[in-house]
Amino acid sequence: MARSLNSRYCSNSCRYRVAHRARRAYRFAVEREPYTYNEIAERDGWECQLCALPVDSAFTYPNPRAGSIDHAVPLSLGGPDTRENVQLAHLACNWQKGNAAAA
Repeated sequence: MARSLNSRYCSNSCRYRVAHRARRAYRFAVEREPYTYNEIAERDGWECQLCALPVDSAFTYPNPRAGSIDHAVPLSLGGPDTRENVQLAHLACNWQKGNAAAA
């Protein structure tokens, strides 16, 4: 029998995003503040902060040209999950950077 969606989530992907963020918060005990993808994208002018090329909002995961949130100082290296430490990046640029701190 299929499990029904919890009524507080609008979709399975929304439920997954909330659960993923909670797991990440548990793994890394760092300072946090709430922010949204669109908030960071607007702040950064829809431009990848790693390669300086535009990010097209029409692309979605898993397209390498899709936008993603990159932590300048990765959570795994003790960086905070705050607006000051996140930036917009292409998914491929973010993957290539890995857990290295931004220069």
